Amino acid sequence: MSVKNKGPLPGGGSDDHPPVSRQRKAVLQHLRGRTEPVTATDLAEECGLHANTVREHLDALVDASLAGRERAPAAGRGRPAWLYRARAPQQSAVREYAGLATVLAARIARSSPDPRADALAAGEDWGRALLAGQEPARGPEEARGRVLVLLEEIGFAPQPDGPDGTAREVRLPRCPFVEAAREYPGVVCAVHEGLVRAGVAALGGGRTARGAASLRRTGRLSAESGRRTARAVGGRRHSRGVPVTGAQAAPAPAHASATAARRTGARRAVLLLPAGLALLAGLDAALLLLGLPAPVDAARLPRVHGVLLVLGFAGTLVALERAVALGDRWGHLSPAFLGAGGLLLIAPGGLRPGGLLLTAGAAVLLAVYVRLWRRQPGPALAVQAGGAVAALGAALLWLGGLDVPRLLPWLAAFLVLTIAGERLELSRVVLLPPRAERAFLACSGAVLAGAVAALLWPAA
Repeated sequence: MSVKNKGPLPGGGSDDHPPVSRQRKAVLQHLRGRTEPVTATDLAEECGLHANTVREHLDALVDASLAGRERAPAAGRGRPAWLYRARAPQQSAVREYAGLATVLAARIARSSPDPRADALAAGEDWGRALLAGQEPARGPEEARGRVLVLLEEIGFAPQPDGPDGTAREVRLPRCPFVEAAREYPGVVCAVHEGLVRAGVAALGGGRTARGAASLRRTGRLSAESGRRTARAVGGRRHSRGVPVTGAQAAPAPAHASATAARRTGARRAVLLLPAGLALLAGLDAALLLLGLPAPVDAARLPRVHGVLLVLGFAGTLVALERAVALGDRWGHLSPAFLGAGGLLLIAPGGLRPGGLLLTAGAAVLLAVYVRLWRRQPGPALAVQAGGAVAALGAALLWLGGLDVPRLLPWLAAFLVLTIAGERLELSRVVLLPPRAERAFLACSGAVLAGAVAALLWPAA
């Protein structure tokens, strides 16, 4: 079964339901009184109405998201009948927690050594929680049909290309977490994949579970269309267009995933070591500037104090975080260059090689922001990119011979804009009015303009 999400429409809640007629409301009340899915014919006998009339009401309730439907298990020739069940009459929690979903996705993308694996595990936990206590399905077709009902209840509005139990492709015209998915498609899509995997497995999908639940993104979520595609074909997964079957298609063991996560964390820890040394050297330089005893009495440390702490220490940390969010290996060149540049500043020899590496690291950091902007533009990312511009400007000016006191506005702009942009990103849990975002962008632009003005008119 292949699942496609061609969003970007958000999932709606029950507060969007149109008013229903008195007769349709009565049909809904009878449906809510049933503990098991029911056919239109059986419900018509209970309501005392013609089967076609009840079927029309039921289809309208499905369109209004007040009821769900699934195909009954095949029994002989002919298409199986539709089974209907009422949906919970509660306001959709998707809209209420859309901001929280974005924050959680950001946290996984930034802090996890393997964001996709953690997102898959979170989606599987979510699926098991949603289906806890439900009776197993009577077969793979019923399991897949009930998973589609689950997706509909969450807010995806799935549209199968055939009967629910036998559909091989399902379009998802709505995404209840579209804002989070636009910024962190890899994390959010993996959560949905884990949800479907766990759903089919929990309902007893058997061997069909692998084909029904192993989803793979083959499209990309863009700012213009919000398109993304998840695909699994006939129980076979594909890697770079090549079908993978048998043992290769089996999910990786838990210990293998943990080992890979540890290796990834170890590689990133290596990039953090230069930042730690830069911090210690910067603190030593601060003691020397204050005229206090310091562990290392090196004449060059006070000269590089500001650049060392801002670009060598803070810059390396910011660049590593952004490289993890990007997910491409080349992005890790930025923290590598910035860390190495900081080490060269405190090592014997000239300062120019360290300055060149700091400049290269700031340039790669700006390129990382450009790539992230192409994925999903937004005011928070624009402000952080402005900080990267300030970092690159500071590195170039220092490389050109400008002393650190003249660089302070540029170094401060990098720190202020980076931190402010990240705070704005996290504030999505509380939706800000457009006026507040515009004011925030104006203030951020003023910070960068102030750095330029301080360079052009130092005596003003």
